[in-house]
Amino acid sequence: MNNEIKIIFVQIEQISKVSPSYKRRVLKYVSRQFLILELNNLGIKETDIFSDYNGKKRIKNNQFFFSISYSDISFIIAFSKNEIGIDIERNRTMNITNLLTFYNIFTQKTILESEHPVSEFLKLWTISESLCKFWGISIFDYIEYYKNMDIGDVVEGWNYHLVAKKYFYHRVVDDYFISICSGSIGEVTLFKSIIN
Repeated sequence: MNNEIKIIFVQIEQISKVSPSYKRRVLKYVSRQFLILELNNLGIKETDIFSDYNGKKRIKNNQFFFSISYSDISFIIAFSKNEIGIDIERNRTMNITNLLTFYNIFTQKTILESEHPVSEFLKLWTISESLCKFWGISIFDYIEYYKNMDIGDVVEGWNYHLVAKKYFYHRVVDDYFISICSGSIGEVTLFKSIIN
């Protein structure tokens, strides 16, 4: 298959009781070490990483692509030979009232009438974020795309976003929603590690 996608999913249980800002620093540091190790295994040097005009991290000559996301005590990195975006969110209790306004009235209704509204919202949010990471833009820059997104068609596995004309892969692992955006369907392999 020409679009193999490798996912590294890491949970660091030791940081569960620390402040969110400290968690984020630890996750960024450890994820960078995993990224460098994986790229070195592919023969790619850390010095080959640069930021494009939107701030998205890229590898010189587009020989390989990666995307990173963080949530709670976890991070996830996706690697592919094609452009890619990934997002992860831990399922949790939260107030989604203000965040619902990112979506059209039909999607809002679908979310609110679902059995688990927060879970439905987080599922769609990870898809939206993975699309933005694919493009290398902020989620706040392309609100009009979310207004046209139909949550009812999202299933586990590969889906197609009609508005963005991109494929996305959605999966739940443990208590986390994971979404990948790609220009084409590919085989997804997930490697999970827990650091105690």
